[in-house]
Amino acid sequence: MVLCAWGAANNQSMTQLESFAAILPKICPDSQIAKTMQLGRTKASAIVVNVLGEGYHEDLSTHLQTTPFGLVADESTDIAGKKTLALIVRTHVWINEDRFEIRDQFYDLIEVVETDADSLYDHVVRSFAEDNIPYTELLKAFAADGANNVTGKNKSLGAHLKRDCESLFQLKCTCHSMALAASYACRNIPSNVEQMCRDVYSYLSASPLRTSRFDEIQVLLDYKPAKMLHPSATRWLSLEAVVNRILDRYEPLQLYFKFLVSVDEVETPKVLSILETLETPTTKLYLLFLSYALSLVNKLNKLFQSETPELYKLHSAFSRLFKSLLNNFVKDDYVRSLGTNLGDVVFHERNYVKLDEVYLGVDAPLLLNELVEGNKISQEQIISFKTNVISFYETLAQQLLQRINFNDSAMINLTIIDPRNVIDRKHQSILPLLKSFPNIAKKEDYQSADNEFREIRNMDLRELNSCAGDAVEFWNAILRTELVNNEKSFPVLRKLVPVFLSLPHSSASVERLFSDYNNNKTKLRNRMKTSTVRGVLAAKSMVKYNRQMEFTPNMTRRFNNSMYPNVEET
Repeated sequence: MVLCAWGAANNQSMTQLESFAAILPKICPDSQIAKTMQLGRTKASAIVVNVLGEGYHEDLSTHLQTTPFGLVADESTDIAGKKTLALIVRTHVWINEDRFEIRDQFYDLIEVVETDADSLYDHVVRSFAEDNIPYTELLKAFAADGANNVTGKNKSLGAHLKRDCESLFQLKCTCHSMALAASYACRNIPSNVEQMCRDVYSYLSASPLRTSRFDEIQVLLDYKPAKMLHPSATRWLSLEAVVNRILDRYEPLQLYFKFLVSVDEVETPKVLSILETLETPTTKLYLLFLSYALSLVNKLNKLFQSETPELYKLHSAFSRLFKSLLNNFVKDDYVRSLGTNLGDVVFHERNYVKLDEVYLGVDAPLLLNELVEGNKISQEQIISFKTNVISFYETLAQQLLQRINFNDSAMINLTIIDPRNVIDRKHQSILPLLKSFPNIAKKEDYQSADNEFREIRNMDLRELNSCAGDAVEFWNAILRTELVNNEKSFPVLRKLVPVFLSLPHSSASVERLFSDYNNNKTKLRNRMKTSTVRGVLAAKSMVKYNRQMEFTPNMTRRFNNSMYPNVEET
């Protein structure tokens, strides 16, 4: 069982596990267990799917029958053309009386044919019903990407769940929202700049000879050889890494394509277009600006890809990003006049700074000054560049406003449980947060919860400054405190705070799940059945939170001859 759990956690096929088990006696010649152990791929598949996978699923289902949770969902199509709906639950688990954890746990993988809202809803509800999970009472939040069939306002999976679950908190994935906002903003950058980024990669990667010659030029110019990166058509925020790589190798790229045209006399349209773009003075200006601007969005994007609780940071983090964007092209007096009402901003030229005052980052102005001093750029090009930068900022800010509600009371009130705000005694009451989530806090608990929160304000919290960046660690320290009679000091908050921290902030967890899916169902293993992949993903999730591989009774009791029926070949 340990070997099979290790294999599932490391994306090993059942055939590989069979081969590994066969050489164990040679690795451990003094071990009688290694000599007698038998593990064929059928047995390995049975253990992974019917022992570890099913045992894990039963343990998780039992937990979800009594514990509030959030649901993260997404659909995808695998290498064999099969559509699957993946479900991850975010919930809290008390490891002992003094410590809880927030976990993103794989719940189910469902093969689907139709992906309309009604069909997806039926699959989800059927899965909960089969596991006796009272989701109408315990499902507190739902997160997914922005697809209409999943998170649409009227007819979607989220809309159906909201009708079933009173006051269900819904969130469109913050990472997807930022990526979409960035993609719209980048439309204000001349298309030939982005096309050059794509063409450089496609041209060099198409031939080992081209790659080799480019490496030689890099070495000649005292650069360490580096490959060009591929700009993803669907992940716009990956463009930052692509831009930075081109900037790092800008001189070698110029020399390489000049050599192609002047020496090798390669004059294909793609090569001539790349060289022309590289030689255009404003190209590097745009790349330096994009390196700065996309880093702002990517920094926030990375934060919300985290598996740790981050939802309570969302409002303040987006507010800071939005203000930073406004400060780059909007008059300071006007930004200050908005105060906290960021959604009231009016995008109009009368509120914008002069072109010479637009913030471009640090590197772009330095290059701009060099170009001006060398008479290598015209005034018209400068005006066009800065005008496009303003349009970039404006579009990015507008898109963020469309996707993030800065006036959402729930998002604002979640900042009450931010450790830094608790330490600074910023809020006198937790009541606004409780009212924002009536599906989590009952009215009869309002006063007790508020009394406990106000009591925390009277504690000496200075020693907890070191864990202010980790909400789980901070609240574990608070909630484990005891009265003189050894009873917990904050029994109501012990029920509520872990639930608030388990609200999902993005759908990044299910994206990671599909990466694991594709690491297992590959070109060489394209016949793998969905039920087998489901078992592998369940076993991986079990190992993730159980590194010691301590198997539960639900797993060990399944480890017998009856584990073989319905095993699907991998």
